[in-house]
Amino acid sequence: FTYVRAGHDEPLYVRNDASTEFVGGKGRFLGLWRESTPTFERCQIAMAPGDTMVIYSDGVTDMRNMQGEPFGRDRMASLAKNIRIYDADRIARSIHSVVQSHRGPADAFDDFTLLVMRAE
Repeated sequence: FTYVRAGHDEPLYVRNDASTEFVGGKGRFLGLWRESTPTFERCQIAMAPGDTMVIYSDGVTDMRNMQGEPFGRDRMASLAKNIRIYDADRIARSIHSVVQSHRGPADAFDDFTLLVMRAE
């Protein structure tokens, strides 16, 4: 899997053995600054069968509940680890459902963008 981060939050890589890792890469937000040659780091990960990549906007991990507590990266990693055996669609729907349950009746103040890929 080859990717360029371009300023978004670090993708979450969940291996079939249940280990998780937020994978990095250098890059600035596209179109935010006027640079003649912005620098982006091209990253590659060799995904094995059963591995999952979760790519998301900060609106997912920043989603706050009524007490102002964000969903956070740790919850995201724990959730993805626990549901890693599902197919990509079910993982995405499960993450969406759990994050929305965390939010409860609080207003959503940011977007919710999520992409889940699973190696078969």
